[in-house]
Amino acid sequence: MTLGEIYARVMWLLYGDTNYPASTQTHMQSMHQGIIYEAHRKIQQDYNYWFMQESTIYDLPEGERVLSLPSDFKSDYYLRLIDYESEACENGLTLTITNSGVMTGATYTIDDKQYLAQCNGKWYWILSQGLASYNVRPVEQNTGSGAIYRHTGTSVINKGVLYKDAGQFYTIEDGKIILNQAYSSGKAVELFYYKYTTPYSPFSDYADNVTYYAADAIIYMAVEIEERRRREFQAAEYYRQLAETEVIKLRREHSQKMLANITIPYME
Repeated sequence: MTLGEIYARVMWLLYGDTNYPASTQTHMQSMHQGIIYEAHRKIQQDYNYWFMQESTIYDLPEGERVLSLPSDFKSDYYLRLIDYESEACENGLTLTITNSGVMTGATYTIDDKQYLAQCNGKWYWILSQGLASYNVRPVEQNTGSGAIYRHTGTSVINKGVLYKDAGQFYTIEDGKIILNQAYSSGKAVELFYYKYTTPYSPFSDYADNVTYYAADAIIYMAVEIEERRRREFQAAEYYRQLAETEVIKLRREHSQKMLANITIPYME
């Protein structure tokens, strides 16, 4: 749902029609301190959901140990070190990925996991492996149709996982990733993390993973906040319980996806 659609639902639950005070419209739709904005932020503050996952790749200069965190960083999921070789890429088949994660045109055949390759300074996901080449797609291609490229070369893309839980590979301090040792060239660091998504104008058209997956929770939270402001405490408590029910559903879905090791491509 868009913020505009969420707003319409909130106001209908509060007032039952379109005759609501102009002041309520203003503080409900504000992009910085508005009620819907507050609910949108609270969903992200209270829990790390699968739809908040993101990743970024750093080329690691030889001898370097300190990397800056992304501006939307909330908390780290894990970090991995990647050995790679740069090879030429050629156009190949056509790949289609839907918002729900359905992919046609390629299959995963390397340990059922996505690996990475670098071609001409850009990063690609490896989709399938042949005797002398890989089929790859651009990292930034999360949905829609596009070309699969053939990454030529016989070297295996190795993945060394640096888990934070081990407590010996890296730390995060003062907005920085600090590796506990420096490495030689030909390596990259991939950070998987949970991010904050911040709405931007225009309000009515804005949508993201939070509004898509957590729309009902945002709606009930916003109605509760407004009812409490109006001192309608019985109604506020009713919608608080509805919001909590939606949050429980989201957390249950998150647990199921983590257990199944499912990654859904991001919408934006």
